[in-house]
Amino acid sequence: MTTKNLPEGIKKLDTRQTKFVNLYLGGGDQKCAFNAYKSILGAGYAKSTATHSIGQVLNNPSIQYEIERRCAKLVEKANINILQVLRGLNKIAYSDIRDLFNDDGSCISPKDLDDDIVMAVSEITMTETVDKRGNLRTTYKYKLMDKKSALETLGKYYQMFAPDINLFGDKFVEEITKINRRVEDDLAGLEKKMEVKDADFEVIE
Repeated sequence: MTTKNLPEGIKKLDTRQTKFVNLYLGGGDQKCAFNAYKSILGAGYAKSTATHSIGQVLNNPSIQYEIERRCAKLVEKANINILQVLRGLNKIAYSDIRDLFNDDGSCISPKDLDDDIVMAVSEITMTETVDKRGNLRTTYKYKLMDKKSALETLGKYYQMFAPDINLFGDKFVEEITKINRRVEDDLAGLEKKMEVKDADFEVIE
């Protein structure tokens, strides 16, 4: 935490206050996470006055500001992680096996695969053979991720499954279409948020 751009009335934390915030937010010792008493002791406050110090420390505007600032960063990081998971599941669920082949029907080399289809590949087997003319021939075999599992995971995330949904009927197709739209909306919203935040990124101390 630096003094640059601090709100009015907010001061830079001293070493002991900084250590308290670190411990309180789970940095270094998970036993202290959100445990004010243990964090107070770990930060070096006297045990005899620890109970009395809790109120003073937690009500300190500068400490409150730092805790809120770091929590906001953690929430932002969580949103980014959700974005990555949703993007990956979406690529697996809607992968197209045709993207693995050249126009002549041969498999595309792994290094030439599109990034989207790469996300859906779980295994690659390379086989080298020598033809009658003595030429080395390399072929590839791909195994894709389980699309059904990806679709089910997306469905659970968006809470779209209900007892009356026939997994093999038109209702399922309709719900999956809705999921795809909602995933795309989520991805667009989170990516927009990331673009805004990236311009004002700072390392959490």
